[in-house]
Amino acid sequence: MTDQLERELRLLFAEDADRAPEPVALTTGARRRVRQARRSRIAWGAGALVAASMAAVVSAGALTDPPPTERTAALPPATSAAPQRTGAIPDEANGSCAFSYSPREVARRAFTFDGTVTAIGPGRSDRPDSVLAHVGVTFTVNEWFTGGSGRTVTVDMSPPFGGRVTMGYGPPTYGIGTRLLVSGEHRWGGKTMADAIAWGCQFTRYYDPATADSWREATR
Repeated sequence: MTDQLERELRLLFAEDADRAPEPVALTTGARRRVRQARRSRIAWGAGALVAASMAAVVSAGALTDPPPTERTAALPPATSAAPQRTGAIPDEANGSCAFSYSPREVARRAFTFDGTVTAIGPGRSDRPDSVLAHVGVTFTVNEWFTGGSGRTVTVDMSPPFGGRVTMGYGPPTYGIGTRLLVSGEHRWGGKTMADAIAWGCQFTRYYDPATADSWREATR
């Protein structure tokens, strides 16, 4: 009985050994499970990193971006800073005028026109022995009353900040876009507008329809 039992036990152990997996297979499976676990941890970590980054971006946006109503709110329209001025342009000659202003005296000047300032540059009528330090003011002519033709003209005028009236301070007396009624003479007796100089003493004025009508009537 002992020998027979021993043989049966050996056969049973041999069958169990045959059914058991080989060491190589066990090692391969273990490695596979380790790699799968590692990939799972990496994927989880990457997902967590992306989620954290998105949360940081959202948090930063919440701190820096203005509310939608502020970003899309329309700006108020621009408004005019000052009304159109009327009357004579201030200049340094008002205290010593050879002629008193009137539409009739305007009609006696060498040129008269209604124009809008488009540029201000160096004066053109000075000579070495006679310097007024005027500036050359270019106009788009809206209407010639006397003495000229053409769409544009340049005449010398007192600077917008110059003279005893403004003393270089305060707002300019005129500038780009100012519409003026201009009258004056040829400084050196010329026949073209090359030496044209605008008169002060109220003979050069801010535009207004009533004064323009009086100049037009006087120069007919």
